[in-house]
Amino acid sequence: VSQSRYGVESINNEIRFIDKNGNIVWFDFHVSLHKDANGNPIGFVGSAENITARKEVEAELELNRELLQKVITSIDDVIWSYDIKQGRISYISPSCQGMTGFHDEDFYSGSVDWYDLLDKETADKLRKSDDDMHLGKIQSRDMVYQLSFGNPVKQKWVRDQAKLICDEDGKPVRIDGVTIDITELIHAEQQLKISEEKYRLISENIQDIITI
Repeated sequence: VSQSRYGVESINNEIRFIDKNGNIVWFDFHVSLHKDANGNPIGFVGSAENITARKEVEAELELNRELLQKVITSIDDVIWSYDIKQGRISYISPSCQGMTGFHDEDFYSGSVDWYDLLDKETADKLRKSDDDMHLGKIQSRDMVYQLSFGNPVKQKWVRDQAKLICDEDGKPVRIDGVTIDITELIHAEQQLKISEEKYRLISENIQDIITI
């Protein structure tokens, strides 16, 4: 609402009504003060648009947005998106704290860089992959590497999957990805290899015949 020496000059507001059947109906009201040639107020001119359908769609979208946020927050995998044009992380799920020990705000502010959690060789490989995706040379990646963080140092194995997203003109605009903690899987595989090696050594050094 804007004010002048005549009082209220215009109104632009959404108003909720209840119809005779008890249903909620939304109207978008536009009202302006009408003046004569001398600037004296002589009346109001306005319109009312029924925006009930739009309000219902907005409410459903907000509900879906809240549900999606709950789902993302509840999972352990780190979901992230990198804006190529702005050159920064545009989204990283709060689960990054459980995986890396750092808050999502640390990645947004730039105080923590994902490359800092890797050894030099792995960081160089990941950076090369990111650069190729930025240039559109590759469309996706699937890498397994180790994160190191904290004091004392903790280590976790992760699977990093990413996909390049382009605009309607085919130009790269962002990279969407998910990073999955596979530490337990890697440890299980390592234990299996140790067991298989022990079984091989035993079978090669005994005189009995083993059949399966």
